[in-house]
Amino acid sequence: MSYTARIQYIIKALIKKDGITLKQIADEFEISTRQASRDIEQLRYQMGAPIEYDKSDKVYRLTQDWSSYTNLDDNMVILAAYFRSLIEQLPLKKSIKSEIEETFLSSVSKSAAALTDKVIYKAPQISFPNYDVFSTVTEALTVNHCIEIKYTNFKKEITNRIVEPLRLINYSSSWYLVAFDHKREKVINFHLSRVISASILDTPITFKDTKLIVDTSFGIFTTGRMEDYVIKFSSKLTDDVRHIIWHQKQRIEYLEDGAFLLHIPASNSQELITLILRYAPYACPISPESFVNEYKSRVEEINKTI
Repeated sequence: MSYTARIQYIIKALIKKDGITLKQIADEFEISTRQASRDIEQLRYQMGAPIEYDKSDKVYRLTQDWSSYTNLDDNMVILAAYFRSLIEQLPLKKSIKSEIEETFLSSVSKSAAALTDKVIYKAPQISFPNYDVFSTVTEALTVNHCIEIKYTNFKKEITNRIVEPLRLINYSSSWYLVAFDHKREKVINFHLSRVISASILDTPITFKDTKLIVDTSFGIFTTGRMEDYVIKFSSKLTDDVRHIIWHQKQRIEYLEDGAFLLHIPASNSQELITLILRYAPYACPISPESFVNEYKSRVEEINKTI
């Protein structure tokens, strides 16, 4: 088993049992006690584990609560479920899938690996890109060079663009190219399925604020002025949705009647409106005013089509 699996095993033993010995670690993974000691030191100095050695019992114990890693094994079970679901849908030979899966499972603990047939994640529909375009974009990202793309918009208009590729993002089962468009002088999200062709240019990428744009965005919309968007969820949905993380910087404000307000920083309301409609009539927009008005307009359009 890998280093990661050993670390998981040691953490679990420290948290759920009354300590662990070097011999127990060595016997479990068929390694030397010296290597086991190095693993303990890694936990101490790289992960900040509050571990002390009890000379009388010859065991290592936690000196205080280390709750950050209490559910590490459970999280690895969830990750394994996600991973297996994605692997199953990849257009690869069964032997290659098995080898990839085996490599991944070697990095999780035995207890987590044993549950992978019982804890299952059913992935939503997965889209696969045009691999000629995808390969060109990933190569450009590797060498940090601009690309020229032939792109067709939703009106079927074809244009040639020179862009600086910044990120490839799979969102809601679709691939998007986040790129700085030289002609429009702004970052645009290009639906990868609409990129007819792509070629790498000699011009290097100069755009510098990629991380800020991607990390502060909600969904696939990554540009524009950030605002605090507020959605109210009825108490009927509290237990169902309050544990969902829509954004890393979201904030939940609980109300006296059991309802709650979800605060999300975003630069565009389009996907937030889709989110509200999914939970209608038990969710509604609160602010900003433009968000409320756009939601009302969308609902009116829906009513006209019924």
